[in-house]
Amino acid sequence: MTIQAVNRAGPLAGSLAIIIIGVLVAAATVLALTLFRPVLFVLALGGLVLLILALVIPDRKAYWMFLLVLSMLFDVGKRLTTWIVEPWEVMQVSGPPSSGTFSLDLFSTDIILFAMLLPWLIRLSLRQERLYFPKVGYVFLLYLAWALIASLINAQSFYLSIFEWCRQAAYFLYFVCIVNNVSTRSQLRAAILALLIGLVIEAGTVIAFFQAEIGTETSAFSGLYRETEHQVAATTHYESESGEEKHTKRSAGTFVHPSQAAYYFEFTMAIALACLIAARGATLRLLFGAIYAGGLLAIYLTFSRSGLVGLIFGIIVFFAVARRAGLVSRQLFARCLVIFITCLTLSAPVLINSLLSRPQAATYRLELLADSLETYRQHPLAGSGLAAVVIDARKKVDNKVRFRAIHNQYLVLLTEVGPLGLLLFYAFFWQVAKTAFRRMRAAKAEMKLLLVGAVAAFASIAMHNLGDGFGGHANAAMLWLYAGLIVAVARQVQGERALSAPVLAMAAAR
Repeated sequence: MTIQAVNRAGPLAGSLAIIIIGVLVAAATVLALTLFRPVLFVLALGGLVLLILALVIPDRKAYWMFLLVLSMLFDVGKRLTTWIVEPWEVMQVSGPPSSGTFSLDLFSTDIILFAMLLPWLIRLSLRQERLYFPKVGYVFLLYLAWALIASLINAQSFYLSIFEWCRQAAYFLYFVCIVNNVSTRSQLRAAILALLIGLVIEAGTVIAFFQAEIGTETSAFSGLYRETEHQVAATTHYESESGEEKHTKRSAGTFVHPSQAAYYFEFTMAIALACLIAARGATLRLLFGAIYAGGLLAIYLTFSRSGLVGLIFGIIVFFAVARRAGLVSRQLFARCLVIFITCLTLSAPVLINSLLSRPQAATYRLELLADSLETYRQHPLAGSGLAAVVIDARKKVDNKVRFRAIHNQYLVLLTEVGPLGLLLFYAFFWQVAKTAFRRMRAAKAEMKLLLVGAVAAFASIAMHNLGDGFGGHANAAMLWLYAGLIVAVARQVQGERALSAPVLAMAAAR
């Protein structure tokens, strides 16, 4: 009798659940169409499909890691605090802040990360797991404390500085969560696969948009990133992009500016190169070679000179690090060195033409650096606070307002948080890179590949930052993703060595 009762209740409970879900979906649909843009509504429906798929896939952690990494390709978000600070009013008064942060935003990456980490947070609250906090994290906590103090004292806009501080604190939470939740090789493989697919999508988009005459002046995805009719139109509006060659066709792909696409390529192409070097078999080598070649063409079509220099520097660092880690043999290293020098020599005319394009923009950026030093001298110790306007950001040219932005991330950070803040910020990432150096030789398979690629990507970004500001949520999220993966992999390598130590000791005793 009990069994029959349960069987009868099962269909009834299932029917009620279907009805309840239908009502909730209908209510959410009406609410979404009323409050949100159609694009965001479509993304929400896509997210619901992904959530349903997560219920049927066995390895859910690897699935969510794949989605998290792939979502960073799309810098799509929803502003939550425009009722406090209207972005367009800030632009009208002083121009864009150096960080590009106008509000507290909710990005698609945030939603996926929360869905991925919610079970972990529950286990932590139930004390089923322990929180692992790496020692290097204390360095960034000191940076956050210093940045908060500097912002509260000297901030030009209290709200904008707090918004930027909260976003940086959120990125640090990303780091801690990734360190604690990436623990299997399947998750690492999922991250690598997502990076490669993201590279293919972005390279294809950049090349296709370039052929379709869609560049900086006409961003196809402007509707995704700009929410009001008062916001800046998708036209060239930075004075550093003015001059005789201001209409040089440049492709930005899925991003709002070509330099952001170049940053994304520097992150992902380092991993593609590692896969190419480590590939076994002609088929895989052809596949990864084609992916990497597509990335090379795409980053050239962005016409980001700093991006090209950063990529070349990252390749040099990659081979040096890969040889040290044992990812490439001595013979393969020599062959790759010959191939690299040959390709660099043959492509020299094209590279020189790209680097010398838009000379007026390059000259003007040097003038902007001098102007920004004057702003830094106003607060040489603590800085002007986060999200500061580094220079007088507006200038009229031919009765048109041109926005002035500093194209040097180090100088931007120095002006915002002073020498101590700059030292603490980059000391954190230097310690993360040192962690990768210490563990990469003992790492295996996907671990070694990921560590070598991440260090090379860090080198590319460090060089690129000399000529561009490091803006945009996607690029910042990628930076913290790599930092978290490095520490997570190093933790796994250390754990494997600890487990194998007694076995090795017993073998040596025999």
